Amino acid sequence: MNPFPAAGGPEPPAAGHPVLFTKLYIPQDPAGLVARERLMANMSRALRCKLTSVIAPPGSGKTTLVSSWIHRDTVRAAWISLDAGENDLLRFWSYMIAAFDRLHAGAGKKARSLLQSSVAFPIDKLIAWLINDLVEIEGPLVLILDDYHLVDSEEVHRSLVYFLERQPSHVHLCLISRKELPFPVSTLRVKGQLNTVGLPDLKFTAPEIAAFWLRQTGAELESASLSLLSDRTEGWAAGLQLAALSQASGQLDKLHHFSGNHRFVTDYLMEEVFQRQPEPIRRFLIRTSILERMNGDLCAAITAMEAAPQILNQLEQGGMFLIPLDGNRYWFRYHHMFADFLRDHLRRGGADASEAELHGRASAWYLSRGYREEAVRHSLSGGDFEQAVQLIQLAAPEMLGKREMSTVYGWLERLPGPLRELPAMLVVRVWTELFMGKYDRIPEHFGKLNQMLGMLAAADEALFHNLVEELSIAANFHAVLSGHYEQAYALLEQLYHREKLANGDGLVLNNGLELNDGTIPFTRGYYGFHGRLKHAWKYHKLYDAFIDKHELHRYPFCAHQRTAIGEVCYELGELEEASRFIDSALATGRMFRIAGAIIPSVITKARIVSARGGHEQAFELVEAELAELRRHDLRDSMWYGLLNAALVRLKLSAGDPAAGDVWLADCKLSTEASADIMGTQEYEWLTYIRVNIVQGKLEAAKTYAERLLAASTRGRRLMTELELHLLLAAIHGRLEQAYESMRHLHEALAIGEQEGYKSTLLDGLDIAALLNQYITFRQKGYMPELTEPRASAQDPAAAAGGAVSLGYAKQLLSALNGQPAATLAAPQQAEALREAPAAPRAANPDALTARELEVLRLIAEGLSNKEIAQRLVLSEGTVKLHLNRIYGKLKAKGRVQAIHQAKLQQLIP
Repeated sequence: MNPFPAAGGPEPPAAGHPVLFTKLYIPQDPAGLVARERLMANMSRALRCKLTSVIAPPGSGKTTLVSSWIHRDTVRAAWISLDAGENDLLRFWSYMIAAFDRLHAGAGKKARSLLQSSVAFPIDKLIAWLINDLVEIEGPLVLILDDYHLVDSEEVHRSLVYFLERQPSHVHLCLISRKELPFPVSTLRVKGQLNTVGLPDLKFTAPEIAAFWLRQTGAELESASLSLLSDRTEGWAAGLQLAALSQASGQLDKLHHFSGNHRFVTDYLMEEVFQRQPEPIRRFLIRTSILERMNGDLCAAITAMEAAPQILNQLEQGGMFLIPLDGNRYWFRYHHMFADFLRDHLRRGGADASEAELHGRASAWYLSRGYREEAVRHSLSGGDFEQAVQLIQLAAPEMLGKREMSTVYGWLERLPGPLRELPAMLVVRVWTELFMGKYDRIPEHFGKLNQMLGMLAAADEALFHNLVEELSIAANFHAVLSGHYEQAYALLEQLYHREKLANGDGLVLNNGLELNDGTIPFTRGYYGFHGRLKHAWKYHKLYDAFIDKHELHRYPFCAHQRTAIGEVCYELGELEEASRFIDSALATGRMFRIAGAIIPSVITKARIVSARGGHEQAFELVEAELAELRRHDLRDSMWYGLLNAALVRLKLSAGDPAAGDVWLADCKLSTEASADIMGTQEYEWLTYIRVNIVQGKLEAAKTYAERLLAASTRGRRLMTELELHLLLAAIHGRLEQAYESMRHLHEALAIGEQEGYKSTLLDGLDIAALLNQYITFRQKGYMPELTEPRASAQDPAAAAGGAVSLGYAKQLLSALNGQPAATLAAPQQAEALREAPAAPRAANPDALTARELEVLRLIAEGLSNKEIAQRLVLSEGTVKLHLNRIYGKLKAKGRVQAIHQAKLQQLIP
């Protein structure tokens, strides 16, 4: 099953895919285009500059100039016709990615994968992935952003500057705008990387006016008329076109009354053109002026005119400022200047239908064809706010799934105060702000919703229970995302103890929102408390009990939870439990096509199989999933790259160093990347460093490891810190730099012991030799600093204020040698032992897991299944499963025999 939603075109828009391809259409040359060689030469300089700006008032010919340059010089270019919707940061970058993908199939697929995540992530992460893809494309590329003046989002401006500063040298950006650019470009100008085209450049010269007039009207201008036209229009392209339209009715002489800079000249000339149209066409123009894009069917619905499709074709053929948006000439829009004129007519009562009525018709048409977003926009524009509220409720799950949170937020801001405070709208606002990373006002929203609960309890019991559930789940997410771990535990425990859940139609409960932004393992990210294993284990153990108790296994969010707890169990050495959870995650993930659960689960499953000696089977698992992604044309996706990195790791661990050569040739990592950009692809960079170590490229590996360690330490990404210290220990060991090697190993062990890490440590390069050396150094006192508290810890929770216990290192070494692991010796680890299974799984398949030992001790105390379930926060079914496994391993037929056998084997006192 394809783990990704299929990409679709614009008719109607595919679910989860926000791009309308009409916005990516490069305008065709208009009829009667005049060759303007001086401007073509100016535009050609764009290929030598990072940025070209084409800035002039409306009607100056900006779009025509750039599109004609592209067609004439066959420039390899992509185009985005921006509108106000691109003030949504993620929508803006969706179009950026889609545009580059049109230039080079697959460009930006990794970056697009991030857009599936419902959790806010740094936009520079997405841009870094996109830049890495663009580096691999050969030859110059030009991306044109038309109507950039419609973008007023500071977030978008900052992100574009970030891209500009890092874009590859063969990538060129062109911005077309009515206003000066809203960010500084002086540095580009000083470096010769800025190309500019302004109004003085765009004005038609006398010879160009004569050529234009001849092409438009078929008649040559006399010298006096040419002089008059040049003086009155001042070379303004739209003025010339309007004059040509007026010429047919003999109105050209009225130009005597205006100068080119007269503020009414546009309205005057357009009025002349407009009033000469037959009444049905005038009615059509006014009624359709509310539309940002139109086709014949939509126009018929808006105007209530059966002849609307024919009128649309007639207008295009007559040069009435109608611009095609696709090659089939199905979708059109009015020239912005003409649309403004028509809308002003509408507002002044120039139509026999009200603006609200027209917007209502448009909303109904869009809704009937699945365009919910446009339906909401027209309801809001028409002032039908009650209808907008209903539509926002319908559209919110899809919009949140597409990560277009800024758009939803904008809708909510346009609602009148009372409607904005409705429970349903407050819930939408909570989730929107939560996924945008705007945490400040969420407690205030919770407060308002809680105040409403009392009234709802009596008025609408079903809504009351759904709202209580939605609030509880949202509050829990808020606590996790904002790092309030104890609050997250408390809220989850409240959910667990609830007698019954509403199981209603919540925004999250029934929708498969992606909670993974490409982090492998999943628990490396926020859902694993950034590698804080003890927090992750405590949280997900309780989460698992909550799911079991309330039988929520069929819901999409379970895929992520089961992935997380499976990874934690694997890390703790509980391979059997890990396998059970991972299989559950895969089943749910495949059912709902949740890539962020499927891919990390496949990787963990392969690691489990490999740890049990099934190396070939592990390879097959990953290769099968890679083949599945290829089958669905996802070879260039973020997930494919992560799976490929997992495969080479498995092969290196199995003793196949040659696997690294093939992977290095295909991994497409930019070795010039900054440490922060490297951090956006941590798993692949950790693999890259590992491959370099195996191949003996130690200095290169050291450089990359140190850069990435600096970034991960700043970001307090604990699992990544641990892995990098292990890699640096191996690097310095091979360089025969024992002091540095032991220092880095000590840092890794400090994190590992505090958090209960096992599998990542056991998977370190040269780890057996390094552990032996570390134990020797400690026992002989060669490095006294190894017995001191962890000096470099920036996270107090990780440092724990004490030294690494020697027993922990010995325990890891015993596990590597296939011997039963000893109990952690350090007194400060007593809590860790109670909080999480501490010892890696012994080689003996009949050895009891830490959880099974826990259950065994409780039955020896005489507790019933129900009491054990309550004590361990498990379901009774899970307790029974543990008991069956205990009886099988101890070859016992019941509790009494199991307790007897356990005492004989000294498993319990």
